[in-house]
Amino acid sequence: MIKDFNVSELHHLLDYCRKELKQYSTLEHDWDSYGGCKISYAAIEGINSLLYGIKFISIANKSLPDKLMPGPCSDGSVDLEVEKDNRLILINCDSKGRLSYYRDEKVESTGNKAMDTYLDTYVNKKEVNCVEEFEVLEEVDWVLQGEYHR
Repeated sequence: MIKDFNVSELHHLLDYCRKELKQYSTLEHDWDSYGGCKISYAAIEGINSLLYGIKFISIANKSLPDKLMPGPCSDGSVDLEVEKDNRLILINCDSKGRLSYYRDEKVESTGNKAMDTYLDTYVNKKEVNCVEEFEVLEEVDWVLQGEYHR
């Protein structure tokens, strides 16, 4: 089912994410009761910066993510999950502000177990470390457009 694009819903999603990120700055050492590190300012600002890019990509594509969810990590980094239909990107900004991501596309089975394993292992998933913000935003564009451009 295709949802109509709604700018106010996009702003609501982004506001929610920014409020969550602001709360992460108040987390102290051991916030998770398992020795979790204080969330770094660089990680919070890195994800905050991505939210501006996601806003413009969403408006350009007239496409809202089904899921846009930040999350604190015990190593002091911050994750941002962006999902649309069968596509997902999990972005991490570490405590020094470096970005990495993992993306995945869930596809229907081909009926051939060997082919499904190959596609699931080598084609539909991608993990990249230490990338520039524009590279991450290209992947977000892929999630929201439903097409991958290279």
